[in-house]
Amino acid sequence: MPMTLLERLLHMIADPNLAYIFLTVGMIGIIAEIYNPGALYPGIIGAISMLLGLTSLGMLPTGWAGVALLLLAMGLFVAEVFVEGFGILGAGAAVSFILGSLLLFVPVSPVSPAAPVVQVSPWLVGGMSAVLIAAIVLLFRVRMAMWRKPPAFGAEALAGREGVALSRLDPFGTVRLDSEVWRAEVRNGPIKRGEKVRVVKLEGVTLLVECVERDREEKEVPGQ
Repeated sequence: MPMTLLERLLHMIADPNLAYIFLTVGMIGIIAEIYNPGALYPGIIGAISMLLGLTSLGMLPTGWAGVALLLLAMGLFVAEVFVEGFGILGAGAAVSFILGSLLLFVPVSPVSPAAPVVQVSPWLVGGMSAVLIAAIVLLFRVRMAMWRKPPAFGAEALAGREGVALSRLDPFGTVRLDSEVWRAEVRNGPIKRGEKVRVVKLEGVTLLVECVERDREEKEVPGQ
């Protein structure tokens, strides 16, 4: 009897190399989502890949000790988010991932000599291990750069933000930044009500602003 579409799909993904790729991509996506919450796409792709990988493992003679080592590696990589520096946890995760990759299809109990040999290509293990470690190091460096960046607050947080003039500024008036209403002053000519403004700096409780459209037009005129 011919296979149905679903059976053909399951037969196609019941491949040790594909299962390993799905698991690795799933780990990278989930870890990327944890490192950068709210990105959505890495988490969605990672979850789908992880489910496809687990489906493939369910149809293959899986060594669950290898699966446990892969899950341990993912947990250690995630733990790096809450620890300053890339040290013992990252090294342990890398070792656990490589060992889990090699033991992924090594059964704990003896199997029949007539059973087919199922294993992941060593070249694929090396390549995916390098990709995973490189991705984790990159995510970690981005995360550390965000941590080391001084938080913007007060006047520094307002500089560069854009809003809308609620009244005519000549030179004083009011502007709205998001849901906040501020007293503002303009020093390069009056600004009409409804025009976009950009905050230059905060002086006391008054915003020093400039007209966004006027600033853009001046930049487009050569020599001005």
